[in-house]
Amino acid sequence: MYFCPAALIFARNSTHRALMNVEAKITKEWKKRMFLMFAFFFAFGLWFLYDGYVGYPKEAKRFEIYDKFRESLVAEGKMTREMLAAAQNASLEDAWRTYALSQGIERTIPSDRTDADFLQQKKIGLGTIIASFFILGWVFWSSSKVLRANDSTIFTIDGKEVPFDSITAVDRKKWDKKGIAYILYPKEGKTVRATLDDYKYGGAEEILLEVERRLAAKNPVSSEPKSASPAASE
Repeated sequence: MYFCPAALIFARNSTHRALMNVEAKITKEWKKRMFLMFAFFFAFGLWFLYDGYVGYPKEAKRFEIYDKFRESLVAEGKMTREMLAAAQNASLEDAWRTYALSQGIERTIPSDRTDADFLQQKKIGLGTIIASFFILGWVFWSSSKVLRANDSTIFTIDGKEVPFDSITAVDRKKWDKKGIAYILYPKEGKTVRATLDDYKYGGAEEILLEVERRLAAKNPVSSEPKSASPAASE
């Protein structure tokens, strides 16, 4: 069989070009996780708003009935005020449940909810719902971004352009657990870093492997990529 070195070189170059035309887009797993977080915060906020506008006011009205009921027990001589003040009073609880059942109201002993309690629940509910929409906005913003790389440059999602030749080290400390690595490079006299997040942007690992391949080519003595030193984030 005739062997053609030129064909092998062409094949290698074609593979190289394909590798360096990487577009890492948002992963379904990350989006699913964020949508679940949005749903949790939104539902949590609705729950607090319900308590602030409906649940607590209803309980406050029941407490008024409960308070009058306790006073009636004292007036009728069935209990003393000392008995009412006791932390645990099974007789009072039984008497209230019987009375509540006869009146068709909830039998659990109500708490004394004030206007300040209503307001607190409303604030927490509103704040949590606002936070949920920030999460949703972040999901849509992240979904519009793409981590890209061509033969010479990495284009990060936050607009950084990092030439491969400028990269001096890779920090893989978070890679195994979180799928996050940092590439380090000099800028304006200091070492800064850019993030490669393969959990969030599927395909970032291809870029990371190419970075490490090129670092290894620069340092043929060592089989491992150059270790990272602490760096500032841009």
